[in-house]
Amino acid sequence: MTSITTESTICGLIGSRDAEMRADLATYVAIPTGHNHTAGLDELRAVLTSRLEALGARTELVAGDPRPDWLLN
Repeated sequence: MTSITTESTICGLIGSRDAEMRADLATYVAIPTGHNHTAGLDELRAVLTSRLEALGARTELVAGDPRPDWLLN
């Protein structure tokens, strides 16, 4: 397969999912996640985790390190 054929194939696959990808984007940007909005971050995490697990991924929530004092609250 030539690089032009490969590129055309990939573009066709992406184009065939246009409506689905736009719907996904609308879902993601509608979730308020700014300035540590915990409920929104939890919702987005659940959406993305669910999609990854549907694809066969194993997911694990790992607690991060505490925020250093020098960061803004």
